[in-house]
Amino acid sequence: MCVPSRSHAFATVTFTPQTMQSYQCVFEAFIDGLPSLVAKSRNLTFDITGDGNFPRVTILRPVLRNKRGNPLLLFKRLLLERSEKLPFVLKNSGTIPVQVMVDLLDDFGVFSLKSRPTTHCLYVAQSEGDELGREGRKPHTASLILQNGESAEFDVLFKPSLAQRVEGKIHLSVVDNQYEETCIQMVGEGYQDDITLDNIHGLVAESNEENAEGQLEEDRVEAAREDHIQFGDCHIGKPYQVTFTITNRSKADVMRFEWPAAASLVFSPQVYRDHFVLSHAQEVAQQVTCS
Repeated sequence: MCVPSRSHAFATVTFTPQTMQSYQCVFEAFIDGLPSLVAKSRNLTFDITGDGNFPRVTILRPVLRNKRGNPLLLFKRLLLERSEKLPFVLKNSGTIPVQVMVDLLDDFGVFSLKSRPTTHCLYVAQSEGDELGREGRKPHTASLILQNGESAEFDVLFKPSLAQRVEGKIHLSVVDNQYEETCIQMVGEGYQDDITLDNIHGLVAESNEENAEGQLEEDRVEAAREDHIQFGDCHIGKPYQVTFTITNRSKADVMRFEWPAAASLVFSPQVYRDHFVLSHAQEVAQQVTCS
């Protein structure tokens, strides 16, 4: 390289690591035409270091794990045509930008993926009926690039159309890292009953994670149940009350119901003998007293 007097020149150094390790070398620039003892004091010498890294991501949500240690999106047992959405969050936990490919695998067409406004994707595949879906079929459900420390947030929607248990998967792959592949299991269940209990809210909030406790070590994970009323810790002798709704969804003209009597558990109304017709909903108060 020839550098004219009072000018400068640029040299480009290319670093192509082959494995995950630290690399180091020495850059030396010599001046030609000078005696060796003089040239040695005028040489330019400095170290060049670099680290070989794979791009990688970490799953922040869901926090549940199945028996195999894979992330698990556990949806509630839902009445047909109702829906529930759960968060799906991933983060670039490496030191270099990462491109992630997301594939939603669903044989029943009951799961869907939507990015939140704070997440910017290269694309998110749309449903066939959506106008954006007419631009052409995408190779993946979604593709995005995350910078160092950046997170991406999605909502995963479950809307059952059949009365059965269903499973699906979200497959994550990272470009330029063949070892970074993750499968997120999705489990849900649709049901249809003549009588349903709705608007169930206990005094203590109960999450899907708490509902799943005890069954995650099983090979077959069931959908989380929502027909639980959690009163939590109660003072002895003090009554606590919650309300819920009972709905007639059968094709019968009239139905009647009666709650069994118990010393510490009272329902109001305990007996409902009026016309309980199709699609009619009746609010019920439940009171518990610990003794």
